[in-house]
Amino acid sequence: MSAEGVVTMKIRAPKVGRSIEVSRDFGASLEDTVELFGAETVHNAAVQQLVIRCQAASRSALETLNDKDDPNSGFMYSEDEAADIASTYMPGVRRATGGASLEKAKATVSEAVAKGTMTIEELEARIKELRAQKAEQEE
Repeated sequence: MSAEGVVTMKIRAPKVGRSIEVSRDFGASLEDTVELFGAETVHNAAVQQLVIRCQAASRSALETLNDKDDPNSGFMYSEDEAADIASTYMPGVRRATGGASLEKAKATVSEAVAKGTMTIEELEARIKELRAQKAEQEE
């Protein structure tokens, strides 16, 4: 296999103060990886990673408070919304679940409209564009 698929890993065992560095060829493409490890192994590894990432996305939604500085503010997402995040998870597509990010975005848009640097019409047009892009991605 080519050097393109070689990954250098640093492996640490902090409990005993030891570490090593190892280079391993995992394949430069999906085809190379399947050739090295077999289709079933590659599929199982992918599913395991996808489950972990899907759980993390949904967990983040479950844990996000309305106000990160107030633990009594309630949760931003319901259990149904967190389940929807899990059931529609797509690898490589970032979905903002952080309250701070959402609040920052809302504040930025509100400020732009208030200052007149963006009109309501421009905002509506941009939302329409984003919805169209999302619809294309889901097809």
